[in-house]
Amino acid sequence: MIYTIKEAKEEIKNGIRGYLLKDEEGNYLNRKENCIPFYLEGKPGIGKTEIVRQIAKELGIGFVSFSITHHTRNSLLGLPIITELENERYTKYTMSEIIAAVLERVKENETEGILLLDEFNCASETVMPTMLSFLQTRNIGQHELPKGWSIVLCGNPKEYNKSARSFDPAILDRVRKLSIESNLKDFLEYASEIKLHSVICDFLAAYGQHFYRCETEENDTQVVTARSWENLSHALTAYEKLSQKVDSKMIYQYIKSEEV
Repeated sequence: MIYTIKEAKEEIKNGIRGYLLKDEEGNYLNRKENCIPFYLEGKPGIGKTEIVRQIAKELGIGFVSFSITHHTRNSLLGLPIITELENERYTKYTMSEIIAAVLERVKENETEGILLLDEFNCASETVMPTMLSFLQTRNIGQHELPKGWSIVLCGNPKEYNKSARSFDPAILDRVRKLSIESNLKDFLEYASEIKLHSVICDFLAAYGQHFYRCETEENDTQVVTARSWENLSHALTAYEKLSQKVDSKMIYQYIKSEEV
């Protein structure tokens, strides 16, 4: 099943609202084992991270984001410490950077939120066993993700990232997978909301076939994404305020397609 960005946003938003339901005494109705992580898979630059950020903002909850590819086993699990118990020495670990970042938000009264782990399907082999356990138990080592915090994973399909891998059944059984596609109509609505530069909105309204390209052919790589258009919009606004010339060379820094 394929979702548009807008559909995926509503699906995740409603799912998290369900996870946050409480009884009359203020206890969460769902056990932590039932708060299954979401996995957003879609082409690069179509707005996966942004819609998760928007969901957190609209729900009035916290947001913490990490790219899993930046982590080694030690930075994810924590550093080993030799300690003693009843005159016997053993190894335990410091707190994971990821759990620590969430706990810092909890101390700031953000007791509910979203933990986003980006580029999840590009994690190294040494990290995946810890991540598999985390998806199931919400624990990294001895430290647990606080109740009220939901997990969202993002990744690109294998054909768009050489380091990406397909998930095996063990991981797929632990996530709610949403495959998403770029959608010009949704992007133009978003562009209107955030007041993207009018030239870009007018261009895409007239030439919608140029909205998205992510192609690699011999001696020719074209990359034009929703992220590209948004970044170009900020650049155009800045150049106008600075009275700087905008030419095709400048635009190509963002819109990496000579045809477009």
